Amino acid sequence: MKKNCSFSIHQIVDFLLRSNSIDDRVFNKETMQEGTRLHKIYQDKQGSNYLKEVELETTEEIDDYIVTINGRADGIIIDSIPIIDEIKTTNSDLDFFFSENEKWHLGQAEFYAYIFAKNNNLKDIKVRLTYISQKNSKYTLIKDYSYTFKALKDKIFDYLHRFFRFENIINSQKQEMRNSLGDLEFPFKTIRSGQKELIEYTKDSHKKHIILVEANTGIGKTSATIYGALDLLKNEKTDRIFYSTGKNSGILTVLKTMKIFKKKDIKVRTSFLLAKEKMCINDKKLRCNPDECPFAKLYYSKLNKALEDLIVSETIYDEKLLKEVAIEQEICPFELSLDLSLYSEMVVLDYNYVFDPIVKLDRFFISPTKEEKYTLLLDEAHNLYDRGLSMFSISLSVDKFYKAEPFLDKLKSKRIKNTVARLENFFEKYRDYDFKSEKQVIFEDVDQAFLGAIQAFKDDTFNYFRRHKKKRSSPEFDDLSRDLHRFSVISEIFNDYKEIYKVYLKTDYIEGVSYNITCLDCSTFINDGLNHFKGNLLFSATLSPLDYYSKILFGKEVETHQIDSPYDKNNFKVLINHEVSLKYKDRQSSLKDVVRSIETFITSKKGNYLIFVPSFEYLLMLKSVLLIDPNEYNVLYQEKEMTRSQREDFLSFFNEEPTRPAVGICVLGGVFSESIDLVGNKLIGAAIIGIGLPKICFENDIKKDYFTSLGLDGFTYAYTNVGVNKVLQAIGRVIRSEDDKGMVLLMDSRFTKYPYRQFFKNKWGNFAVVNTPSVIKEEVDKFYK
Repeated sequence: MKKNCSFSIHQIVDFLLRSNSIDDRVFNKETMQEGTRLHKIYQDKQGSNYLKEVELETTEEIDDYIVTINGRADGIIIDSIPIIDEIKTTNSDLDFFFSENEKWHLGQAEFYAYIFAKNNNLKDIKVRLTYISQKNSKYTLIKDYSYTFKALKDKIFDYLHRFFRFENIINSQKQEMRNSLGDLEFPFKTIRSGQKELIEYTKDSHKKHIILVEANTGIGKTSATIYGALDLLKNEKTDRIFYSTGKNSGILTVLKTMKIFKKKDIKVRTSFLLAKEKMCINDKKLRCNPDECPFAKLYYSKLNKALEDLIVSETIYDEKLLKEVAIEQEICPFELSLDLSLYSEMVVLDYNYVFDPIVKLDRFFISPTKEEKYTLLLDEAHNLYDRGLSMFSISLSVDKFYKAEPFLDKLKSKRIKNTVARLENFFEKYRDYDFKSEKQVIFEDVDQAFLGAIQAFKDDTFNYFRRHKKKRSSPEFDDLSRDLHRFSVISEIFNDYKEIYKVYLKTDYIEGVSYNITCLDCSTFINDGLNHFKGNLLFSATLSPLDYYSKILFGKEVETHQIDSPYDKNNFKVLINHEVSLKYKDRQSSLKDVVRSIETFITSKKGNYLIFVPSFEYLLMLKSVLLIDPNEYNVLYQEKEMTRSQREDFLSFFNEEPTRPAVGICVLGGVFSESIDLVGNKLIGAAIIGIGLPKICFENDIKKDYFTSLGLDGFTYAYTNVGVNKVLQAIGRVIRSEDDKGMVLLMDSRFTKYPYRQFFKNKWGNFAVVNTPSVIKEEVDKFYK
């Protein structure tokens, strides 16, 4: 029995005939936008016999397949012998661009011509390639070709035979994947009670569309949700699984989990999509063109071999493997990861690839070529709100312009100098703005004249660099250009959603002056992103209160679940010292009491501890008075800016059997208060100083006012619940497995007041209120006895 399938003309032709290089000077979003504009202008100028944007489709039998092929021709000229017009625009020399891409472009037009001729019983048909210069739209290059229907059909079927040779490989691998899922079992000996529920919620997500789950730390959320999604894949209820996480540690956990499944002979192809900056192996970082990057040169000529080799030989496409292949075959690892994802049943990616208006993956989420059933597993969902706001906001620093200005001054172009001068007038106006006694000034709208200057700057600098391809930009210029582009994109979104935005100019002693378009409610955009998926499971260890997260993430009620910890509650205890005030005005006076409590807590039971403080300012205060014997403990302090290796060095002191235990002093809500996994004796306790309230500031106040305008408790939404989440995340570092045992000391008088007391009372039954160091020692001794 023949297999039914569907492909776009672009899918077939791009795979077979594209053979040029990656070149972001020629192929990028700006050139695509300009190309679309010039397409329309050219089409509108044609005569009445010119048909624009013609949808074409045919069904053919080829080998073991019945394939539906579809596409849209730019134009069809109705004449005695019809002409299929394929329009291309470029900022390169037209003759060079044609010579580099003729086969690729002609192949597209030949498919359109074949379908049109077949559907209209034509014996002869013509094809025209029309090239338009983006430098000067009056300059065009036209190439004409003539075909008999029989010759064209032979050529098209030759393309199809070649394409389906690769498709046979893909289908063979898919069958192997399905066979391996026939014996799908949970990868560990036992399934914990919390995992059972999480597996069922994952399966149910395709019926409910969105399910939000709070599942306690350490129950094994990653393995449970992936197992549930693989069951959906096995039963053909999903075609592709997307696992999205905002943390590198989350990606590593998925990689570890998929390697465990692989050992169980589960052959699910899994692509890991990391940031371009992280994947780039070119000495000239992010110079994506054949003149400056050997891995970009003739990328598309090398691609098919690399794809076939990897698809046949491997199932997990992680950073290490892709970089090894990239060096061996001299091919870009970042683009290879994207192209491999099209042939993968599971894709692991950051939130921004799903939601961000600038970098979200077009191939899956903007213009999918066919209807597919997608499943989204979104980990650490408590982070999605802040990340969502940042994806749809922009803070444009005035200083960035002045940092780039020395480079701009070196560009020898009168047009550039005029454009830069025009833009500089605005930055000077904002830099010298009279803020009076305020640090912010709110605008009703985005300055349209400023937007015009930004667009002119973008256009003119883009045109300059495409004319001077050997001229290298500077990091400062690149940084400014990225922010100006985001400013333009966010401005367009702002025009349609003004009610959820604030536009303001801000001055700051450290950061300088910035022009801000700030999103206050990203729920509309999150829902838009989730609509690409048939089922969405969003989960985290800290989503309390659930109704709050349901509101800020989706703007509506969705199905929510809370899964309690399956571990022995007697292995964990919370101590609350309510005798110390951590309000900002009292922090200096209460410091000695805090120090005595910390010292008693960590010396009553020797082991590794983390101490979480409200801010780096408080960390320095504590550092000056904390008396911990350096001969007894390794005392480590988090720094404001830490590289990945520095963070790893910090955590390396937390050993299972330490001869000299580690005490880490960290900032609450920082890199060490979530997504670190110190199992067993690597961490036996944590002290948390303060309730985690974010700083009272203009940005948080406008959120508060926005939520108040919706009839909600603005302070709770903008401040209280944010602090609660920070505390919960920090507490979650202590118990990571069923064998862990540990304690947490909370220090702040507000912990025993509403709403904190009620919240923590409901969350942990095993807690005690302590008010002196002696009581702390007594409770610690009692717990460990």
